[in-house]
Amino acid sequence: MASRKEEALRYLATPEGQAYREQIEKQIEKQDEKQVEQAFSAAAEKVRENRLRRMAKRQGLDLVKSRRRDPYATDYGTYGLVDPQTNSWASYAGSSGYGMSLDDIERALTEK
Repeated sequence: MASRKEEALRYLATPEGQAYREQIEKQIEKQDEKQVEQAFSAAAEKVRENRLRRMAKRQGLDLVKSRRRDPYATDYGTYGLVDPQTNSWASYAGSSGYGMSLDDIERALTEK
């Protein structure tokens, strides 16, 4: 009696098994491409965030990000601008003091 591994190897040696293997490899490649794309997107977002932090610092403000960890919260992943001298919000959109996207932050910093 052949083991499951031997049966699988025999199947993969058949034309039908080769087609199945190619299909699986294509799915893995697509998954890998998507993960690489997401990683590059996240890195680009962080670079932009750091650039806006420096821009805010030059104007005497601090860029702060919401510390919420609940993705369903209204201020999750949003930002605000704080005046460190008065410790008050210089620019925000939500009731919690955050609520601004990076686009909103950039707009606020370039309008000043």
